[in-house]
Amino acid sequence: MHHINIQPGSESLPEVMELAKTLLPPGGRAKIQRCLSPSHTCCRCAVVGNSANILDSKYGEFIDAHNLVLRMNKCPTETFEEDVGRRVTHYIAYPESYYQEYLKNASLLFIPFKAADLLWLRNYLSFAKKPPDKKALDISRVKLYNPELMWNAKHIWGVGWGRYPSTGFLAAIFALYNCDEVNIFGYGPNRLGQWDHYYDDKEGESKSMFQMTLVHDSEAELQLLHHLDTIGKISLYQGIR
Repeated sequence: MHHINIQPGSESLPEVMELAKTLLPPGGRAKIQRCLSPSHTCCRCAVVGNSANILDSKYGEFIDAHNLVLRMNKCPTETFEEDVGRRVTHYIAYPESYYQEYLKNASLLFIPFKAADLLWLRNYLSFAKKPPDKKALDISRVKLYNPELMWNAKHIWGVGWGRYPSTGFLAAIFALYNCDEVNIFGYGPNRLGQWDHYYDDKEGESKSMFQMTLVHDSEAELQLLHHLDTIGKISLYQGIR
């Protein structure tokens, strides 16, 4: 494999794109499996966020009925199945949010927020034919999120003052590019206006780190998703809690 030396903090788009190319499998870009059966003519995708507003929604069965189910970061389903479902076909994460247990029956859609993330991924990929160790990733089950698309989301579409678009927002954009029907669940604040997680058990009374870190502009992202919902590009299910 060709190696490129990028120092931490060097995150110009051309350099990152060049490094990303070294992580493509032999033969180039791998296409996403759009549907579970060739008989499907329409690919329906569920993008499941981690907001507590999904609790008590009973969306689980509806979510699991989609062709593709995308989840991200920490996304437990056990004991939450009635509301969030069980299935996951694509797990979306970056190094700091990565949980290997969610890859049991799913592909990894890896989001590189910085050049160091691509170097992390390179360390875990195995291009050799020998069996990988238990921490290695099977390259046939890894999809790399295009850094140029991430750059566009921030600098062209305009998602506010945040340093990066959030994983959830990027998951929604990915689904728009790859699915015929996009249904989004578990995004936005709870009924009290707090951005907590469904697994936090904080009764929605305090802010989550999602807003406190100020890395993402959650309000701007949600406003854009509402606009996409209004014009019929997605369906945004915001739950009841």
